Amino acid sequence: MSEEKDTTYNGWPNYETWALASWISNDLKEYEFIRDLVKGPLKTCEMEDALKELWDMKAEEVLPCSSVFTDLLNSSISRVDWRRIIENAKTWE
Repeated sequence: MSEEKDTTYNGWPNYETWALASWISNDLKEYEFIRDLVKGPLKTCEMEDALKELWDMKAEEVLPCSSVFTDLLNSSISRVDWRRIIENAKTWE
């Protein structure tokens, strides 16, 4: 019998989502981008795609070449719950 491991972190679905949400909410440029994104006409799934695409581009800027570090960064980004970040941003004033 296997037990499922609790992967939640500080009320977020996982560490990766919490970490990214924390960085976004503490960086004025990122905060304003997402705040404006959620106030726009896009559907939630389109907002998720836009946010993921932005962070994929940022990751490529930081680590443009294939390496173990690129693989680890991409693995972490793939675990981010983009919908949860969008839903949280909808509560911002």
